[in-house]
Amino acid sequence: MYRAARLLAIAALTGCASTGGYQAAATDLPGLQVTLADTRWDGERIPEEGICSNFGGDDLSPPLLVRNIPAGANAIIVQFNNLDHPARARNGGNGSIGYWIGDRTATQLPPVTGYSVRLPDGAFIEQGARATGAFASQGYLAPCSGGKGHRYVADVFAVHKATGPGQTNRLLAEQRISLGRY
Repeated sequence: MYRAARLLAIAALTGCASTGGYQAAATDLPGLQVTLADTRWDGERIPEEGICSNFGGDDLSPPLLVRNIPAGANAIIVQFNNLDHPARARNGGNGSIGYWIGDRTATQLPPVTGYSVRLPDGAFIEQGARATGAFASQGYLAPCSGGKGHRYVADVFAVHKATGPGQTNRLLAEQRISLGRY
């Protein structure tokens, strides 16, 4: 099941028109080590601060600790997905946020606020959430299923994002982490 989701995520990254695509550096990409960096996030249940404000939350994504970042990676892309909502189940349906990391092998990604284009230093919107109406967000959309037990995950990718002429976007490593249910 994860392999099929991984292939769809790679296809989304490699086909992303706004970034010129990411070519997988290998057929079997190494895994990142990704953990939730705030004890309120346990991977089982979305905490109140992580729920969208439409349902009384604070719209915050979880801070993530990412390790085993391979050489050559200069950014981390996090695709947020609601596995139980067909339109937002993959490829960053709840938004894709990028973080410039330089040449670090480990980093902590700060939380971002849903419905906002104001991001922490070094963060950027890779792709907005695929939602409309009251749930439309130019960037990240926090879990917004109204407590229906939907499963939320983050697909985390270490990439080399082209920054100059002659460079290509490359996908170097990946990992999925459960954010919990809401």
